[in-house]
Amino acid sequence: MEKTFPDKKNLIKYKIKCGGLVGKKILIVEDEADIREALKSIFATTDKDYELYEAVDGAEAISKYKKFNPDLILLDILMPEVDGLQVVKKVLTYNPKANILIITALGDKRIVAQAVRMGVKGYITKPFEFQRIIETVEKIFS
Repeated sequence: MEKTFPDKKNLIKYKIKCGGLVGKKILIVEDEADIREALKSIFATTDKDYELYEAVDGAEAISKYKKFNPDLILLDILMPEVDGLQVVKKVLTYNPKANILIITALGDKRIVAQAVRMGVKGYITKPFEFQRIIETVEKIFS
């Protein structure tokens, strides 16, 4: 397993070389560092090949989406500055075929339903099970 850490503010790029899918890029957008770390560790346990990027808020997510063009965004809803729904709107305006998976602690089904109507591929509630994350991501990529 190879991990690289470029010298760029708020960006950690993990290259996990273990076979499987080649070159799939995932942008993890989450303002809580512990949850970002948990999500990164989930992908480290798979036999797939992912490049993981991270953003700590919605504004950074939009910028990094345009820069790295990830195959999937794992997106929190409640974040400072620009919230998840605003990210969904901007990203889907930029690329209507973008794959976005909402990960949220919100119990408000209206917000999740709104995100789904906007075009996200699905949602997972926190706390999440590691296997559910992997299964949902693999389903999106299949």
